Amino acid sequence: MPIKSKESRSSFSVKALNYLVFGLIAGILILLGMILYTVFFEKPVPKSPEEQEYYLALDLVKKNPNNSYYLQRLAEAQYDMGRYKESIKTYRKAIKIAPYRPMLHYGMGMCYLKLGDKKNAFKEFQEELKVTNNMNELAWYEIGKLYKDEKNYEDAEKAFQWALKRAPTLTDVHFELAKMYYDWGKYDSSRKEVLETLRYDPTNDAAKDFLVKVEEKLKKLKKEETTSSSR
Repeated sequence: MPIKSKESRSSFSVKALNYLVFGLIAGILILLGMILYTVFFEKPVPKSPEEQEYYLALDLVKKNPNNSYYLQRLAEAQYDMGRYKESIKTYRKAIKIAPYRPMLHYGMGMCYLKLGDKKNAFKEFQEELKVTNNMNELAWYEIGKLYKDEKNYEDAEKAFQWALKRAPTLTDVHFELAKMYYDWGKYDSSRKEVLETLRYDPTNDAAKDFLVKVEEKLKKLKKEETTSSSR
């Protein structure tokens, strides 16, 4: 058997080392490529129903960027995930495409409320009513609450009544009216509205507690009237 020379063995070792280094470099590059793909291209796995809806709506918008319904879905999903500024931008795109589509201005108004911008929220709710010919009870309800916060009880009352005209069983509206009438000093009306709240939502514990408060106030006033008239 021929014996390999020293030079032959050395050449073989260099080649083996080169192959090893090449293999290591190739492995590192492949690993790096996989990491970069995961970071920049691979879609994250949704962890909640809100995320699932967000990525579904995002895909729909990417495929149909001029579809106002898909943009609305994306805006609503962004809202649910707390991405209010992004949601406003998406709503604006949808409004540009379909300016008379219901609920777009309302949705944008809700985003502004979450951002603490009551002025722009109010404007958007008013725009919603223009689009729907005053037929969005949710917009009326939010306008009523904004008036109530400003202690503009007369306009708040009108807004709440408009909401109830559209949807008489909205318990939230009845309860807001009950609380507003109490602050306004109209305790009989407050009692009437809290009873309406419980009529449509008998398990509403907050309304039950408020009813006790109203009735105690009415009893106190009646007692004061009786004492005053007996003098």
